[in-house]
Amino acid sequence: MSWWLWALVGVGPAVVLLYALPLRMLLNELRSPDTRSMGFDLGRDAQGNRLFLDTANNWASMVEIYDREIAREVDFLGANRLSFNRPPGDRDWGRHWLNRIRYLQKPGTENPEKHISYIVHTRRHAGLPDLEGHEVARGTDSSDSPASEGP
Repeated sequence: MSWWLWALVGVGPAVVLLYALPLRMLLNELRSPDTRSMGFDLGRDAQGNRLFLDTANNWASMVEIYDREIAREVDFLGANRLSFNRPPGDRDWGRHWLNRIRYLQKPGTENPEKHISYIVHTRRHAGLPDLEGHEVARGTDSSDSPASEGP
């Protein structure tokens, strides 16, 4: 057998694997209307963009994350000023929450008002200061209590 035939036999399957596997993953991603990613329920909106669905599973996971971050903020602002209680990056907690609220208001989250209301009311209940620069945080929202029930 000549050298080029050996090269074709050796390299051919590797090339097929390098191109076929990513192509299959891409086709599966495009074909799937509803997916779960990292434990969250995701779907597609009318334009085909990814959407964070308003499901009981997502709500429970996000409440757990919000509660943990608010507890870290309470610890950071209290007597236990440890560096690991700082928000991600080098910003303060107020800017962290305002950025989170801005992100939730962008297209891609079903029922963002429920998340924003929960954050604002839970922070108030924990005795934290209102967020400067957000109308819900200043108390102009119409709801009186955080959304504590699932969809």
